Amino acid sequence: MSCRLTRKASLVGDLHMHSNRSDGSLDLEKMFFIAAKSELDFLSITDHNFLSSSSELFELGKKYGIKPINGVELSCYDTERKRKVHILCYCFVDYEVLMPVCERASKIRKEIGKITAEYVAKHFIVPPSLIEKYKSKSGVIYQQNLVHALIDCGYCNSVYGELYDSLSSKNLKIETETDLDVKFVVNLIHKAGGKAVMAHPFVYDSIDLLNELIEEKLIDGIEVWHPKNSKQQQQILLSLVKKNDLIATGGTDFHGFYSSCYLVRIGDFCTPEAHLNKLLQTN
Repeated sequence: MSCRLTRKASLVGDLHMHSNRSDGSLDLEKMFFIAAKSELDFLSITDHNFLSSSSELFELGKKYGIKPINGVELSCYDTERKRKVHILCYCFVDYEVLMPVCERASKIRKEIGKITAEYVAKHFIVPPSLIEKYKSKSGVIYQQNLVHALIDCGYCNSVYGELYDSLSSKNLKIETETDLDVKFVVNLIHKAGGKAVMAHPFVYDSIDLLNELIEEKLIDGIEVWHPKNSKQQQQILLSLVKKNDLIATGGTDFHGFYSSCYLVRIGDFCTPEAHLNKLLQTN
């Protein structure tokens, strides 16, 4: 669902975006600037396992005339099916409740990034200063950051491809702590006063898990409008939303230079007004 042509008719918000504090390439101010020029009413910065300061978001929102919604994308694990899953958390109030989850997930990512960076330094000629230049502002080194440095050194000309795949933790056989169980994380989100939304359910083959979370009344919403969701998949997810009285969200999953496999701009995929209102309702 692209909302560029219908934006004037009602309030809309892009609720899935990543800054350079996780695996995006732009800083917060540039993202607010683009969102304002794209005529968005709301936005949510959903950096991986990183809680942006509400005061900072408020000041930027005031400057650019956009209402920010507290957001974070949490890395979880479907213990039963042995798959990773991402949960978007919105409108949380208690930062302290979520902080340990974010810190643990970031610790895992930092360890993976450190080992991967050591592998790159051993097998490629790349100045350490380039890796330092491109690592995220939260201190995590993502695969994208390493490949960006390798692009500068002439080893490839795009972020995603064989070189990127070769640096995956699976390919390098990096063993780390298991990600946090998804049900544990969802319960913490609710304890923090937030709403739990499953991000792009088809990306990690999470439909069975989604139905389970719905049945147990643990999930508040589903990300319906996403660049990787086909029209048919959107309809499947929308039917689940309507049947179970859930929130439907939409967002670009924007990463800027690091966007994978699709061309997308802030505001191309959005959450419509009716579902924004539902998301913003207090429990």
